Order: sequence, then structure tokens, then C-alpha cells
Amino acid sequence: MNFQDLTRPTLTEDRDRAAPEPGDRRAWCFDYAVPEGFRQGRGAFGGLVVAALARAAEQVEAAPERPLRSVQSALLAPVAAGPSRIELSPLRIGSGVSTYLALLRQEGEVRAQATLVYGRRRVEDAGWAPQPPDMGRPAAEVEVLSVGPPFGPEFGQHFEFRPTGPLPFSQGPAESAGWVEARPALERLTAPDVLALLDTWWPAALVRESRPRPMATLAYTAQLLMDPGAVSQGPLYFRARADVQVEGFSVELRELWTPQGQLVGLNQQTFVTIR
Repeated sequence: MNFQDLTRPTLTEDRDRAAPEPGDRRAWCFDYAVPEGFRQGRGAFGGLVVAALARAAEQVEAAPERPLRSVQSALLAPVAAGPSRIELSPLRIGSGVSTYLALLRQEGEVRAQATLVYGRRRVEDAGWAPQPPDMGRPAAEVEVLSVGPPFGPEFGQHFEFRPTGPLPFSQGPAESAGWVEARPALERLTAPDVLALLDTWWPAALVRESRPRPMATLAYTAQLLMDPGAVSQGPLYFRARADVQVEGFSVELRELWTPQGQLVGLNQQTFVTIR
């Protein structure tokens, strides 16, 4: 199975219920089997968890004119491989924006939550974006770095990394850059895939270190800035920097670009250095 299959929860009830309308507060319930092979530290890779929450929401908010615009997530406790339950509740269904709260439960406790915002196009202006980064060599000319056990997290075997920036434990600036894609490659990119790809890379703060240190994501916020289905198949360019770390908490800004210089998504994460 590919990454999309592995992050698709199963709706457990009200299969024929229509999409929520203004005033609807009923929850939708899903079963989700967290797959083996995606461990990162004590629990599952955070990008897998956030993608599953978004994949649940897209089964309810199916209107193509309201794509996913923003996600705010907190990874509250390690999510173990095995059964879990996802509850999705509409917070507000407006004329132009739909907002949902998704909770992932295991063993009676909430272990992850996300607020997901879907919105229709509001203006016809072309918009604007920052200048694309200097991507250096194209992905095909960059060597693949093997990321996985015993020297990397288990989930790394499901993605292909081609770093062009500094590597962890090199005591350089807290920056990361390179090319990334799912393995096996996806025929068509979706919003949950983008959310996961933004989370694949190691924390930029590890570049400043001289040795491995355990870190974890506490908070994850992402904005999706183009139709993922319009992105050509192949690796995307990843760039990140961490500007500050205080008492073990660092803030990192991440970007995902097409090779043609289109900004696919932005991501801010709060990491904690555990010890």
C-alpha cells in the first residue's frame, strides 16, 4: 500500500449522511489502524498522524470548491501502532469557510488533535508569493540519503531524502534543505500528503548539535498554498530554518516548493529537546 492508503481512516457510521450544513454539530467517527513501520521515537511519525486526521476530514468536507487551507495540530502523546478512533466535529460551517476539530483517541485518551480550515476562493486577484529559493542541483543529480534504522527513524524508509543543505550533528547553522518525496512515489499529490511531507525532515536544530539528542514535535501549523493535484509527480524542494531555541523549545519554519518555483505549503513547528 502507498502512503495515501496507509493514512485513510474508515468511516464507522452514518455513511450516507450528507456533508454538514450551518448549525450541524454532530460528530463523525472513524476507525484508523495506525500502521507498523512508521515509528519515530516512542510513537508514530507526526506527519502520518496529521495526514490521517486530514484524510478523515476530507471524507466529510468533500466540496472541491473548498480546499484545505490551514491546519493547526497538537501532538499530545505518542500514538502507538494499532487501533485508534478519530472523531471529527464541525466547529462552524459558514458561507465561505468550514472549520472542523479532529481528535485521535487511543486507550481512552486524546493523543492528537487538529483544527482544519477549508475555504472557497474569495477574490480573483492573482496573488503574490516570495521569490523561490536557489534550489541548486535538480533532484536527479543529488544523491539519496538513506534514512532509517539503525541510524534514523523507522518512518524514514517510506520517504526519499536528497539533502543539499547541512546534515545533523555537523554543528552548522540550524538550517535544512533538499529534495523529498514519498516512497513508493505517489501518482497524484493530495493535501494530507503535503502535510506529511512538510514533517518528514529532521529538526533543523539538530544541525547545530555534535551528537544525537531526542526531540519531539509539540505543535504543528501548516498552510496549503496551491492545489496539490496540480503539482507534477516527483520530488519537491524542502527548506527550513530554526531561528531560536529557549530552554529546550525551538521554533522552526518550513517550506515546500515545486521544481518550477511554486510554493506548495508553509509549516511552523514547535520542537522540544527532551534531554
